[in-house]
Amino acid sequence: METTVAILAPFEELTKKVSSYDALASDVIPAVTVLVRLLNRETDEDHGVKTMKATLLAAVKKRFSDVETNPLYFISTILDPRYKDRFFSNNTAPEAKLHLKQER
Repeated sequence: METTVAILAPFEELTKKVSSYDALASDVIPAVTVLVRLLNRETDEDHGVKTMKATLLAAVKKRFSDVETNPLYFISTILDPRYKDRFFSNNTAPEAKLHLKQER
């Protein structure tokens, strides 16, 4: 149970963060990236919860598959000085920058 709580804790934290009155669109891509990284990381404590992690990972990827191509999210993330292009997948950041340049 402790392992399950540890795996679900980031989901609770991010849900509270994006549900707050001062939530920003620029936080979405970094939040999804962090969740994917956490779920991809394998540890010795994963015994018995690997299926749960794989299911959660598949659900996050399915629900947020287009977040990096949504102009609202990628423009706000690139323009946020805390994030810039650090949380984009390999091919998405250059495309987002190009799209931003075309918006001028």
